[in-house]
Parts: sequence; C-alpha cells; structure tokens
Amino acid sequence: MLYFLVKEILQGFEIKISSSGTCNQTGFTSATSCYKDTTTTPQDIYTIDRCNQPTSTSISARTVYITVSSQYLNLCEVEIFSAQCNTGYYSTSSSTCQACNTCRNDSCDSTTGVCTGECKTGFYGTRCQQNCSDSCLNNQCSKSDGKCNDCKPDTVGPYCNLTCATECQPISDETSVTCDRNGICTNCITGRYGDRCGMNCSTECVDGCSRLAGRCTNCVVGIYGFYCDENCNTGCNGGCARSSGRCTTCIKGKTGERCDKKCNTDCTVCNQGNPDSCTECKDGRWGSSCNKLCNTNCKSVVNTTVGKCNITSGLCTDGCITGYMV
Repeated sequence: MLYFLVKEILQGFEIKISSSGTCNQTGFTSATSCYKDTTTTPQDIYTIDRCNQPTSTSISARTVYITVSSQYLNLCEVEIFSAQCNTGYYSTSSSTCQACNTCRNDSCDSTTGVCTGECKTGFYGTRCQQNCSDSCLNNQCSKSDGKCNDCKPDTVGPYCNLTCATECQPISDETSVTCDRNGICTNCITGRYGDRCGMNCSTECVDGCSRLAGRCTNCVVGIYGFYCDENCNTGCNGGCARSSGRCTTCIKGKTGERCDKKCNTDCTVCNQGNPDSCTECKDGRWGSSCNKLCNTNCKSVVNTTVGKCNITSGLCTDGCITGYMV
C-alpha cells in the first residue's frame, strides 16, 4: 500500500501511477489515474491514502506521474510510503489487503497470507481457503490435506466421499452405523459375510451366516457343521444338530447320538441312547428290552406263526386263538 504526502503543490493537480510504464509521455498516457484534486482551495499539505479511490483494486506501481492543469508546477516535496496491512489482513499481488478470516483468530502472515495457526472449522490449506468435505463429521478436517477427522454416519474414505457397500445391512437407528469410515460393515445382508460383506455364505446355510467367519446360522436338513459342509448320518431321521451332527431322531432299528448303532436284535425301535431300552418289539416279543415271549395262545399275526402282545403288559394285542380268552 502506498501513501503520498505532497507539500506546496498547485491546486488542480493529478497523480497517475504505472507498474510497467517508463517516465515519458507514452508511459504517462497509459498510466492509471490515481488521484485528482477536486478541492476548491489550495492546501499546504495533501495526504493521499490509497489514491483516495475507494473502488481502486490496486495501487501497485513503480512509476508515479504528477501533472497540473495549469502551465506551472510548484513542487516542494513528494513523500511516498509503503504501508503494511492491518492485523487480520495480508497483502495480495495487486497490493490490496485481503482478510484472512478463515484462519483461526484471523491470524496470518501479513505478507504471504499463510495462517499462523489452525483453520476455522470447515476449512483447510495453508491459507485455510479450501472447504472441508460436506461429509466430514462436524465439518472438521485436517489443515494439511483436508482429510476428515471423522465421517458422518455411513460415509467412507479419507474424505468421507464414499458410501458403505450395498452388501452391508442398512441400519437406520442412531445407536449404530451401517459401516465405519474404513468401510467395515456392522452387519451383512442375509447370505453375505466378511469385513465388507464381499463373500457368499455356503449355499447349504439357512438364515445366513456370521459376518466375520461365515459360520452358518442353521443348515438345510441332512447337513451339519459350522459351514454346513458335512452330511448327517444315514441313520438320522429328520436331520441332525448343526454343531455336533447329533441326530434329531433315528430311523427304525438304529440308536446312538448319530444313529450309527443297532438296537438289540429283538427291538424294532429303541431309545436313542440305549439299544436295550425298546419302545417297539418284534412280533412275538414284549418287555423293556423285548426279551420276553408273547403267550402262544395270542392270535398270530398274518403270515407269521407268532402273536403280537403289549410291550408293557404282555397282553395279546389282536386277541386270543379260538377256545382261549384273556
């Protein structure tokens, strides 16, 4: 910024400035008008601040021309001063003062405009003139590179300008997020697993699988294992437990947790944990282990020579042969 102090100069003078012109008529003609004296009476001292032109965008100059409308110029002294911008401003290339109002406390180097501290919220850069991403949480980002301190919910990346993967399970409440700023999903949609839910659960899974390891929640009937990759024993009736392979029930004649053992030879159905604890006997037998014979007077089962009797009481199930009664 330039200041002019002019002493004892004739009334009606004009000041012109130029940053490139030489001190000749051509330079004077192309120079920019800086100040015109419009006072009605001469003054002993003129103090000319920024050319007294409020609309001037620049007073940068290396050549100053002074001219008067009359034929004579009585010039005693001209003093030209360079002035710094006020606190909170810095000098631009056009010699104007630019506010550094995006710097915290409006504090910047008066020459370069570089902020001497941090930026105000929402800005970054050496002069804090760049805007943080709209997706930065609380509009806060790093002064050096604009990377968000944290992201708004469900936005991803250093600048929070990406979104969670579509395979993440959307979360709408305010207690959790669909994914964190690194893109790791809180939960996956059914059928997917992995940090970013980029892998498929086994096709034998029912109701999906765990997000981290891909362990199935349940398996289709006949399959078991954490990943539903093993077959239930052929003696199972109605599938088996996902984690252990223990059969729900056994087919006739089989017992054991995996229905891989036979009931005793006189049972057709026995309890799953005990081959001698029968619930159904072969024809002609009764008792808890089917070790007793039905009475020979029980009516024979069709196409057999033995009768059928109650497993608990031994009473004939289909009645007695002719001539006998209970």
